[in-house]
Amino acid sequence: MTPPDHSSRQPGLQQAMLQLAQGKALLKAGNGAAAVVAFQQVIRLAPLSPAGYRALLEMLVPAGDIVNGRKVIQILPVEVYEAAPPLRYLHARLLLQEGQPTQALPLLEALAGNPEVDAGGQAFNLGQCLAQLGRHQEAVESFRRASELGLRADWLSLEWARSAQFTGDMETAGRLYRELTRSRPDTPQLKYEQAILLLKTGQFKTGFQLYQYRWQSGLPHFQHCSARSVGLPAWDGRKAPPSLLVMREQGVGEQIVFSALLPALAQKVGHLAVAFEPRLVPLLKRTWPGIESVSPEEPAESLRTRFDTCISAADMGALVPEAIGWTGGRLLPDRERAARLREKYRQLFPGKKLVGLSWMSRQSALSTAKSVDLAAWQGVLQSKDCQFINLQYGAMEAEQGQARTQWGVDIFRDPEIDVYQDLDGLAAQMAALDVVVSTSSTTAHLAAATGAPTWVVLPSGWGLLWYWGHEGDRCAWYPEARLFRATVGGDWAPALAGVEAALAELPLRED
Repeated sequence: MTPPDHSSRQPGLQQAMLQLAQGKALLKAGNGAAAVVAFQQVIRLAPLSPAGYRALLEMLVPAGDIVNGRKVIQILPVEVYEAAPPLRYLHARLLLQEGQPTQALPLLEALAGNPEVDAGGQAFNLGQCLAQLGRHQEAVESFRRASELGLRADWLSLEWARSAQFTGDMETAGRLYRELTRSRPDTPQLKYEQAILLLKTGQFKTGFQLYQYRWQSGLPHFQHCSARSVGLPAWDGRKAPPSLLVMREQGVGEQIVFSALLPALAQKVGHLAVAFEPRLVPLLKRTWPGIESVSPEEPAESLRTRFDTCISAADMGALVPEAIGWTGGRLLPDRERAARLREKYRQLFPGKKLVGLSWMSRQSALSTAKSVDLAAWQGVLQSKDCQFINLQYGAMEAEQGQARTQWGVDIFRDPEIDVYQDLDGLAAQMAALDVVVSTSSTTAHLAAATGAPTWVVLPSGWGLLWYWGHEGDRCAWYPEARLFRATVGGDWAPALAGVEAALAELPLRED
């Protein structure tokens, strides 16, 4: 689309309005392509009228056509844009679709109360914008205002429920999800989101029943399920099968989470085998020698000859919900190796509290939300009488160098332990320490599941996963782990201050 000529007045305005009416009639008849041509003609005939631009944007924005919507915004005359609040409102909606809430926010705030803009829609979009910025408490208020203004839409209830959950208002979120699932009973994503809320609040039996809808939710991390590719029938939990294969799903951390259910499941089947992350196999074999470990890379044809049924790891939650959490046992680290490492660290750092530290999650879409830059840990790292042991996987030399040069803190990395590849060695290392402090990651799961004293620094809202619960300093899945939570607004400082205070009170472990 070429920029219109602004030099002349608008002698074709009357003809443009006829063309506009024709375009709207074409759109109503379902002929969108012809309607676009008609609206473009409106712009050519009356380039200083907002009508053609608005008609195009009202087509493109609801359809999510960001590319062409942006083109319309680019050719909009400034004076037309500034004089037409509906155009600015449509631009704000486009910016939200582009993932630019910072740019959309001032537009939406300025439009509040403007009579030319639908008040309910403006409040809803402001809520969306605030939610994208992580300002969920304010988003909830905007969604509530949209409802009070008469907006009635499933997508309002859905966004409201999500933000309410992120603020910890599980009662409101639960009510909204229940209303949504009643009005849209065949929507898998709604049932999956309701499942997450139920799991966060400890309602595991019902939560895991609904969690089965994760496969139909459309979320990318559930699109590839190795259990489904094997071609074995799925066990429904009724008649005990002679043999059952449990396939891995999601990340290593989630596989550790669901490993807690293996002993209870083993009591229900003739022979149980797991095809989990190979790095977990030494721990699994030591802990449960009667449960076979199978390579997840074994050909499906071979697996079909050896097993009768197959499920994915999280399916265990619905089959043995009575066994939730790491309450009936622990993964067993190599105690001899742990004792040797303990003695080694005692000699290297006499009189020091040995504190394992991991501050980053690097393997999922939520990694940024779950991670805390090492710079924020300064107060923790300067805790008196503590020696920090690096449990962070990945190349972190720059961060360690910063701690050494700026704060005089040496975070010791043991070259004997490959904290990424050697999870069995990492578990032994954790058992040798006085406490493990970690953000939500495989490190935290491994420490808590093996019974090492574990403190977990958790985000609020986006990034807070269901197994940590939604509030408090303890959770049902890892009852011995101590939790330090960021504030609802996403401020890590109170959580890290809590860790710092707890380290000051931590006694030196007597061997």
